Amino acid sequence: MVANPNPAVVCDSSNLGTTELSWDYPGLMDIHIDSADGPLFASVSGTGSQETPKLIEDGLEFYAVDSETGKTIQTLPVNTTVLGCIGNAPGTFRGEAGLAHTNWLDHPSREDCGSCHDHVNFETGEGHSMFNIVQPDDNKCGNCHEPDSGFEFDFSIKGAHKAVYKSVQLPGLLIDIVDVTNTNPDDKPTVTFSLATKDGPLDPAGLAFFNLTIAGPNDDFSFLARESAQGAVKDGDNWSYTFNTPLPVDADGSFTAGAEIFNMVPIIQRGEENVVRHTAENPTFEFAVTDAVAVPRRMVVDDAKCESCHSNLALHGTIRHNTQYCVSCHQPAATDINQRAEGDLEEAIHFKFMVHKIHRGEDLENGFVVAGFGGSLHDYGHVEFPGDLRNCDKCHVNGSEQLPLPAGLLPTVTPQIWWDPTLPQAAACLSCHDGDDAAAHAFTNTAIFGEACSTCHGEGMTFAVDKVHAR
Repeated sequence: MVANPNPAVVCDSSNLGTTELSWDYPGLMDIHIDSADGPLFASVSGTGSQETPKLIEDGLEFYAVDSETGKTIQTLPVNTTVLGCIGNAPGTFRGEAGLAHTNWLDHPSREDCGSCHDHVNFETGEGHSMFNIVQPDDNKCGNCHEPDSGFEFDFSIKGAHKAVYKSVQLPGLLIDIVDVTNTNPDDKPTVTFSLATKDGPLDPAGLAFFNLTIAGPNDDFSFLARESAQGAVKDGDNWSYTFNTPLPVDADGSFTAGAEIFNMVPIIQRGEENVVRHTAENPTFEFAVTDAVAVPRRMVVDDAKCESCHSNLALHGTIRHNTQYCVSCHQPAATDINQRAEGDLEEAIHFKFMVHKIHRGEDLENGFVVAGFGGSLHDYGHVEFPGDLRNCDKCHVNGSEQLPLPAGLLPTVTPQIWWDPTLPQAAACLSCHDGDDAAAHAFTNTAIFGEACSTCHGEGMTFAVDKVHAR
């Protein structure tokens, strides 16, 4: 029996959420709430699923009981989170419900634990807690590492492997952009938003960090304004913040508002109080500038697909989660120049260019090194993609990998390849195919007024993207 998602999502500050239970059991089974003889949720058999009412709260447990013997088959604890109210929910189960294996809980061993904790030398004790405990065999592992103590972040196996975003100690952060007004060219936009935890409303002045952003135009981003909104004013049940930065005088089409936010929250870890950074999913809200109706930026990849591998994907100090938000900063003209040492050649960080290169990793001919915060260098030349890179649908949606690309896309600033800037279609292809032959091929099929890529590589053509990437 599994809950999907788990933690269950709470989006209205009520501290109560819903989830969907799925099960697979050959006999008759009763599912009870909070105890083996608690309120009956469902009587079932075989394989099935059922959505719960809005009753999930932190620490609730479902009990699967064999209807004939009365034996408890499985207990399933479910907690709550606000992550997933925007974007996809972390803890989303992918697969089919099956036997709940507990060998990992009940039988800790040096081999199993050491397969991840490979800094530990059990023979000498080096790295085995602060006391460097020698463990010559597996007989005493369970003395410290019991299956489940009932506490989070202790030395129990379940507690030690608790993901922070699943912690019942975290109240969550939920921000939603309600409206954007004053949106004519050269206006200073006013963003209206709601802010809460799963326990109730929240004042932005008390947050550790809170920025609102404006990016546009949505055809392809070239403008970005980012300002602290902790001085927002109360606006009925919501809050409002007016930007100091105006929209461009020549702003056109539609733009997108977004937010990034975190708070420092005290939690108990291994019996001591520690403070952790707790973040929110990044909302985005499109608004019209000169369009009659707001037109959103096209969706190229789905964050849910990213999290098939990356779990709860979060970067830049965990404050940025949503790929539709990431692109507001990682624009076509973006480079890492602000983090580079003086005189060092900058590198492109346009989202499509950068992400393609990161996933291509060790198969790149010329590598990829990006300067991050404080000038730290990140070399992705060792990355091995755990799948088939020809499978564009692993990340892309809506046929967004197919040529031709939509009109109006901007060239990518590419200081470290043969020509700069690189037009949109060539920038996508050369981010993976980074050899001189591929660059020469793209360059000879590029004119001052456009690219000829789709002549051969367009959808339905002899060398269409889906054909040359066929597996």
